[in-house]
Amino acid sequence: MKKLITIVLISVLHASTLSFGQTVLYQSGFETTDPIPILSLTSGTSLVGNATTNPYAGSRHGELIGGCSGNTAGCYDASVITTSALSFQVGKFYRVEVYGKNAGTMCFVTNALKMKKSIVANNASMVAASGADVILATSTQSSTYTRYAGFFTVASNESKYVGIQMAFGGAGGCTGTGWRLDDFIVTEFNDPPCEFYCATGNTTAITSWIDTLVFNTINRTSTWDGYVCTGAATPIQRTLSYTLFPTVWNATTSVKHVAAWIDWNRDGDYADAGEEVMAPLNITVSTPPVSFPLSWPVTVPITASLGLSKMRVGMVIASAGNTTPCNVTDLSDYEDYDIDIQPEPVPMTYTSFTTTQNNLAVVSAGTFNQEIMGIQVVTSGDLSPLSATLFNFNTLSSYGTDNPAANIANAKLWTSGTSSSFSTVTQVGSTVAAPNGAFSFSPSYTL
Repeated sequence: MKKLITIVLISVLHASTLSFGQTVLYQSGFETTDPIPILSLTSGTSLVGNATTNPYAGSRHGELIGGCSGNTAGCYDASVITTSALSFQVGKFYRVEVYGKNAGTMCFVTNALKMKKSIVANNASMVAASGADVILATSTQSSTYTRYAGFFTVASNESKYVGIQMAFGGAGGCTGTGWRLDDFIVTEFNDPPCEFYCATGNTTAITSWIDTLVFNTINRTSTWDGYVCTGAATPIQRTLSYTLFPTVWNATTSVKHVAAWIDWNRDGDYADAGEEVMAPLNITVSTPPVSFPLSWPVTVPITASLGLSKMRVGMVIASAGNTTPCNVTDLSDYEDYDIDIQPEPVPMTYTSFTTTQNNLAVVSAGTFNQEIMGIQVVTSGDLSPLSATLFNFNTLSSYGTDNPAANIANAKLWTSGTSSSFSTVTQVGSTVAAPNGAFSFSPSYTL
């Protein structure tokens, strides 16, 4: 029986992955199966965690009812606090969120809801909390459920309670009816989420925008976003240079500026030296509309913190001085991207190789380019890639056909790159006709 043989699959196994990750440290929707928050009331009519009048989700919610009218002081002062102290670690990023609304239909107050943390789980301690223990200091109350969120990091590891602290003294003739709360959540992130950064982008729609953004493996096309956390990601390495390619769709003659920032030290802002990676570039056209391509080199500092960070790209219809990473005033279009900062490349070294035989079926006469065996070559490092220059094989009868001279027409060597699946797209080396006994391929294949 004549057997036709294609021979070998080579795989180079070195790849990168992005390190997204988050952990919910505390979550209570005030349902019967949820953790019961600590309720601490200093003044007011009542504070309960099992109200059913108007939940945001589910069937229950927390409710604080004030106890004053007119200009009487002490309308309400209370806290809803995590069931236990939570552990916060240096290098992590934290978000506290809750949905809240006015408990009645009148008297919508400002800054009556704050988020704080304390080593003691009572309202007096939450009121006294200051400095880094204040997570959210401002709020605006509404007649519909609004999401309130605060963000923080810690300078040293700590264990503290987190509280939603509500206080209003009844000033201005406001009766201050109180609060309804639901979905109280504390989340830990390994990497700074988009929300951790300053707000940016104007909500007024415009006819010019960042049309395409290309950076390493990112290639995103869009119309006007105002602001968007794209979720698009790419790995970059310390010391290497890349090119940022923003293309702007310019529909008017007004002057636009485009700039970009990367949070190199992963501290949740773009305010540090060197984090403006593309200085504001002026875009002016006399005959719009036109697609306006730009390019700018970006070199990753050797001091950049390893891990997932953010890049922000913005187009602003304003002066260069107003083209900042935190602009909610001017007409604009901003986009955030995930940037995975990886170690600087090192010279490639050989690690190992493994032979495989995934195809155990009989190769029938008259068939071509069939996988017989594979070689997975593993390396580490990226600089100065190694080359594979010699592969030796043998048709010994105890390992295959008993009559290679008659049964094997040709032997070929193929590569599938980093894929472990056999492919006959890319041949390396020359075809060996009628192999019988020892034979070799002598390619110059860059790993």
